[in-house]
Amino acid sequence: MDAHEEEQIAALKQWYSDYGSKILLAIAVVLAAWFGYQFYEKKQQDSLSKASILYTQLARTMETGIKDKESRLMFDEIYGYLSTDYKDSIYATYAAFMRASLDVQENDLDQAAQTLQWIVDKGKKPKEMHELAVLRLARVKAAQGDLDSALGLLDQGSTIFVSEYAEARGDILMRQNKTDEALTAYQKAKETSFSKRPGTLLDLKIDGIKQDPDALISIKVQ
Repeated sequence: MDAHEEEQIAALKQWYSDYGSKILLAIAVVLAAWFGYQFYEKKQQDSLSKASILYTQLARTMETGIKDKESRLMFDEIYGYLSTDYKDSIYATYAAFMRASLDVQENDLDQAAQTLQWIVDKGKKPKEMHELAVLRLARVKAAQGDLDSALGLLDQGSTIFVSEYAEARGDILMRQNKTDEALTAYQKAKETSFSKRPGTLLDLKIDGIKQDPDALISIKVQ
């Protein structure tokens, strides 16, 4: 081995001494991050799969009907798993809507409001689920007689359910005997509605105000 080769080897050894361990550490970090990501993805997929199975069971329970205490206990048990162990999944949100609907059917408006508030508090994604939860919570609040809170919820506005929000506002304003404002809200609901068929319930509300300004229109909790 000549002097030049010896110098090259010595330089390589010195470079490795200075930087080699750092490079190995960087590679280890990259590999750990990659494997960690793969593990996270698999865990997420497994979690979604389990949440999907639970939601399917819940939907089947609803389809067969909540006929007795046993079926209701089964529903509540499955919903409990979804809303705690898989609370961040979209299936938990779907299940919460189902639970709120069931609560309304049983006239348990306090529980329905609590369930819908849970959806609202989860955040604004997915947007359509958030806006729908706000709308239904406003309907429940109105049915409970808390009209100011209901209007406050609707004040958040909607880009997806514009007509539905306007109609709900009109219903609440009618409860407050603000017929002029209610008419404006109903007209906005009509203008932004996808359905242009005449003779709808919305048309009846508008015509009812025009013919009988003192009419009160009941709120339907949806």
